[in-house]
Amino acid sequence: MSGAPFIYAVLDTRDRFDDRALAERCRELTFAWSRWSYAGPILEDADPDRLLARAAESGARHCLVQACGHLVVERLRPKGAEAPELVNVLIRALGDDAWLVGRRLAEDTVHDSCWLVDLERWQALGRPRLTRVGGTQQLMAATDAGIADAPDDALRCSRDLEPHRPSHAQALRATPGAVDDATLERPLAEFVASLARTLDQCQRGVFIWNLESYDDIVVADPEPLASLACVAAGFKPDAILRRHGFTDATELTFFDYSADALDFRRMLVEQWDGRDLPGFLWPRLQPDATHYWLTSTARGDAPARDELERLWARELDDWGGADAFAAHWRATRGLRHRYVEVDLLRAPERAIGTPPPGPAAVWWSNAFSSVHALWHLRHAEREAAFARWIDAIAQRAPQAWLLGADANNSPVGGIRAGDYARRLAEWRGGIHEPLRVGDAAIRF
Repeated sequence: MSGAPFIYAVLDTRDRFDDRALAERCRELTFAWSRWSYAGPILEDADPDRLLARAAESGARHCLVQACGHLVVERLRPKGAEAPELVNVLIRALGDDAWLVGRRLAEDTVHDSCWLVDLERWQALGRPRLTRVGGTQQLMAATDAGIADAPDDALRCSRDLEPHRPSHAQALRATPGAVDDATLERPLAEFVASLARTLDQCQRGVFIWNLESYDDIVVADPEPLASLACVAAGFKPDAILRRHGFTDATELTFFDYSADALDFRRMLVEQWDGRDLPGFLWPRLQPDATHYWLTSTARGDAPARDELERLWARELDDWGGADAFAAHWRATRGLRHRYVEVDLLRAPERAIGTPPPGPAAVWWSNAFSSVHALWHLRHAEREAAFARWIDAIAQRAPQAWLLGADANNSPVGGIRAGDYARRLAEWRGGIHEPLRVGDAAIRF
């Protein structure tokens, strides 16, 4: 990790909590939400000085620090979009002189929930000491010189769960949809409402297009697949077939916990000719029953026709035009298709079945680090579920090429199931140091 432009860190504030289970939940949520946009190592310490010293040893220039219960918020964006990073907002706020930027409470005091340090300037100033004020959300600096106030932009792309508030603590223990928003401060009320919508939409959701790109479909010496098992989402399955190759005997298995996603893919295969997708879909969309993951539907609204047109045009660009995509679609519609409704977190073996002999590929996207997974399972449970999934693939198709994300949202690609299963069994990085496989940096 030497020479990285920035590194993430968590200020361990679990000692502030009377409820140990709540403390652990807030800590894990902080780690998990950070992984939406950051795949590197995350440091952790209860002492801010030790935390910065370790960050400086990494060779990073900047260190973003979050206390337990702070979240980096990512907006739903389609593949290829450049999302503004909280860390970039805070670096700009440092200006030319400041060494620390955070939510200032007084001249030499910042809120400890989220702050960023320019490690080079911090060291040039003789490493000014930072002191946690016990029992509060305050951090005292040895010198107030060079402390900048965090801009509003930083507050908009992050959330402090504020678990010290009784109503907030109760909300974090409950099902989001059952929480009375009126008892919460506005930022958390908005977050809980958004979380409740997302959890409701997950198991009736359809990804017409993929949010992740196709850049991670990397495989040495590709050969036509005998089988592809994948989630029923967008056209990434087709991009995988394009990259690997296929034959008339190739078998496709679509698995998903959303029956709507499986029905949608079946409808496309059986009824659509591969041209003018917006025109085909428009009279068939059922937004009252099914949720379509689009920017226009983020708050429960119906899909926007202009968004469908725009995303379809971009998809065709990726394929080299309408004729190229239509030719691919005609060639794959006649392949054997299988549709399996399954929750990978609890019964992954059903998704794999018994693949036919020959080259294989498996793509599961970020099923083990999705919002659904993050909210319903603890970190250790998600890691165990992911290991069970990998073992199932390795036992039934050890030569299958893998593609997706692990329980820490770290990309997995360009490796065969048997090889990855052995590396995963030996890995000891835990929540702090993801197992890195491949060079692709995919935003899930």
